[in-house]
Amino acid sequence: MSSAAPMRAVVDWVFEAEVRVLGQALAHSEAAPRVFDLIADRLSSEDFATRAHAEAYAAMAALCEDGEPITLPGLLHRLREWKRPEAETGAAFGIVVEHAYPRLSERTILTHVRMIRQASRARRTRQLGAEIVNAAAEGKDPEAVLSNALDMLGRLAVDSIEEPEEDGAATLDAASDALVRAGEADSDVLRTGLVDVDRIFTAGLAPRTMTVLAALTSRGKTSLAMQFGDALAAQLAVRGARGIVRVFSLEMGAMELDKRRLIAASGVSLDVWAGRVPTHGGEHDRLARALAELKRRPLRIMYGGGISAEQVRAVARRDAETTGLALVIVDYLQALEAAKGDESREREVARMVRTLKGLAMDLDVPVLALAQLNRTADTSDRPSLSHLRESGAIEQFADNVLFLYQKQKDPANVVTVRVGKQRNGARDTEAKVLFRGELFRFENLDGGEGDPGWWNK
Repeated sequence: MSSAAPMRAVVDWVFEAEVRVLGQALAHSEAAPRVFDLIADRLSSEDFATRAHAEAYAAMAALCEDGEPITLPGLLHRLREWKRPEAETGAAFGIVVEHAYPRLSERTILTHVRMIRQASRARRTRQLGAEIVNAAAEGKDPEAVLSNALDMLGRLAVDSIEEPEEDGAATLDAASDALVRAGEADSDVLRTGLVDVDRIFTAGLAPRTMTVLAALTSRGKTSLAMQFGDALAAQLAVRGARGIVRVFSLEMGAMELDKRRLIAASGVSLDVWAGRVPTHGGEHDRLARALAELKRRPLRIMYGGGISAEQVRAVARRDAETTGLALVIVDYLQALEAAKGDESREREVARMVRTLKGLAMDLDVPVLALAQLNRTADTSDRPSLSHLRESGAIEQFADNVLFLYQKQKDPANVVTVRVGKQRNGARDTEAKVLFRGELFRFENLDGGEGDPGWWNK
């Protein structure tokens, strides 16, 4: 038996299922809308293998949307309006009409619907495989090809769901439980440990959200982001919880970031190690304790000047599957590599922001993305969302936006954190913190570090 024979059997089987489903939707005009509503929740025109059947289904959907009955004259008239080949569609409808009787049960109709969906997924899977092979043969970026393939596979998996994803009552119960637990110490929301910042940033870094931390160059946003990441990593280490903090650094190397982390954790500045200020004894012991502590913390740094949003998504997905993922930090948003060279910068940034927000939603993790403010913010005493470079998509997709800046009237080491956007909390609120630049860390303005053991849990 030739290899074409099984394929021909499959094609015949799919053809039969399609004409039966369409025939039942067309039969008995007074009941046709009910039958079409039954199948409309489960099929789209793209699921039909035969083009004429796909167009017939699209015409039925258009008639229902316009409140018109599904009749053969009405379908043919709609297809003429769409300038479809009448010979082809007329022949197809002739076969469909032949299968309008006898009337099938709802269970039988749904069986045919499932057959059509299964065949559609098989075709799309074959198509995806061919696209992957072609993309690899054309020398496209392997990470981008893999990431896009995983996305398409994910959509295929979602499309295989026959019923709504979640029961409404179950979702309400989960939401009620989340409200009850909102104030508990073991909440999933990451607090900063800076008392005044936590007071205004009530939403925190919560799962499925993207927070943007924006500042001008060299204003401490990397230090603050790493402080957030180390805080969560310390909690994970203490609890023995699964998951890592993944940092994507596009400008600063892993060794440089780790030097900063050691300085912050030990409280011994770089000036001491460089011999620019006198020592007071015990520095090496403090460094050794900090080193041992940071080694316990599940924080991983990936450095690369050409990292794209698609690569971030691919690595994050791998982390989620292998080690678990607790937080993603991207330093910084506008430095991500564009996957396509023919887009405007605004469209490139918009695509990157959508990718990061989708990552947060898909993997159920918080994403903290650092962003640069444009130079006009330097002349303003109060940065706003319009000061974000390529700000349109950032404003739209970010759940929270924090600004880090210094007011001219404040001392050099006093920095203001302002909430520019907070989806589940107040906005345009401010808090002042102390930036210990020599230690690369932020502290409460009263001199305390907030959460006891912030750096040395």
